Amino acid sequence: MSQQGESRLLARAVASFASATFLSRIVGFVRDMVIAMFFGAGHRADAFFIAFSIPSLLRRLFAEGALSASFVSILSKTVKSDGDEQGNELFQKVLSLLSVVLAGVTLVGVIAAPLLVWVMAPGFGLVEGKHEMTVLLTRIMFPFLFFIGMATTVMAVLNTKGKFFIASFTSFAFNLAIIVAAIIGYYAFDQSIYALGIGVTIGGLLQFLMQIPSLYRLRYRLRFRLDFRDPRIVQIVTLMGPGVIGLAVAQVNTTVDSIIASYLVAGSVSFLYYANRLVQFPLGVFGVAVSTAILPGLSRSVVDRNSGELNGLLRRGIDLINFITLPCIVGLVIAGDDIIRLLFQRGEFTEYDALMTYMALAAYSLGLLAFALVKLVVSLFYSLEDSKTPLKAAAWAMLVNILLNLALMYPLGHAGLALATSAASWGNFLYLWHIARQRGMTDVRLFNGETWRILLVSGMLGAVLLVMKFALLPWLDAGTGLRVVLYLGVAAAVYLPLARVARIDSLNYIQKSLMKKEIAP
Repeated sequence: MSQQGESRLLARAVASFASATFLSRIVGFVRDMVIAMFFGAGHRADAFFIAFSIPSLLRRLFAEGALSASFVSILSKTVKSDGDEQGNELFQKVLSLLSVVLAGVTLVGVIAAPLLVWVMAPGFGLVEGKHEMTVLLTRIMFPFLFFIGMATTVMAVLNTKGKFFIASFTSFAFNLAIIVAAIIGYYAFDQSIYALGIGVTIGGLLQFLMQIPSLYRLRYRLRFRLDFRDPRIVQIVTLMGPGVIGLAVAQVNTTVDSIIASYLVAGSVSFLYYANRLVQFPLGVFGVAVSTAILPGLSRSVVDRNSGELNGLLRRGIDLINFITLPCIVGLVIAGDDIIRLLFQRGEFTEYDALMTYMALAAYSLGLLAFALVKLVVSLFYSLEDSKTPLKAAAWAMLVNILLNLALMYPLGHAGLALATSAASWGNFLYLWHIARQRGMTDVRLFNGETWRILLVSGMLGAVLLVMKFALLPWLDAGTGLRVVLYLGVAAAVYLPLARVARIDSLNYIQKSLMKKEIAP
């Protein structure tokens, strides 16, 4: 496929993934608003978020990240060289192997829940009943790991075949299940936090079931076919091995954060969670969209030995991430306090909770661009079947994060943990990018004219928003809702015209690619 064809595929894939993820994230915010309103940022909320983080960490370890990247890479090459029949066979063998592994992990997790909670949040034992509550919630939610693992494997097939919308839209059902469970638990079962855990498990099952019709339309079938000797399975596991270890190392960062946060003031875990959810919105909608959509194209470029196409896709991915992420950082840092108050400050979620969450949000926002770029450059390494280098980078990031956590936890509290995460992510990205350039994997420059123009326009946007925040809005005496609307309106009215004046190519690319029918390959 030509470079122009791959660029068009990338545009359509990013648009499809981002639009579905956008809808799901909106419902995700509604979910978090409901949880914040009913349970606030106290002991029960802390217990739920820690319990949910345990199967979620294992999901990223076994079902996403390393497996998804290695499976998509090998599946794309298999389909391109041998056709869909062999692709279907490979899918069935991977799904069968994963189901056996995840069933065993789920069983062990349910049994070992007390130990896992003690490791993740040792400080909970200092509060009567908090450890026990977290253990029960962990046991209720552990089957989620099995269902989401199956769902992620099916999603990898759909992504490989260019079907991004339904695979991304399934999280809509997941979030809706939690919302319904929260409402039922609060009103029908005396504010029961355990209903949330049941909602998580049901939501994971729905994510799997919703993708089956699309899978069958591609003539891929669910069938138990366990084969440890298939060389493709061996290749996936071999490629996945260092990636799993790398993810395990990376998850130590999250574990260290939760351990330290469990010793800080009540609500610290919740403050970090709500702030991270806001950061994950632009990251999940656009950053992950670009990295997910670009991996099949990078893998095809490697098969075709087309370095020009590979570099073109990587350059476009970097430019798109910069164009969308940099103004988001400006907006979150300047307007984040009003956004948090609008979304969460009601019911059990107090003004103090909003302020503490904003402190974490500002610190996380500084690492938003790094979070997105890491996902993109890791896709480059996986397309070249190199999973060892991301492992080394994750190890360095872990060390930086632990040292900064210890240095910042007392002077900055929970915000110090968020700041450490951002700094570690920048270290992770810069290490990976240096290695990629050093080895000649790409000759793409990190900074080009487009990058400097985006930085200039984003800085001008920041200046306008600061004038609004400290001069115009106090004079208007606007309420929180109106303030957020004005921020969004002015940001769009300033950033897009300035981008056009500055001749930022990413804006033209998005408009031409997503608004004209001829982009269809």
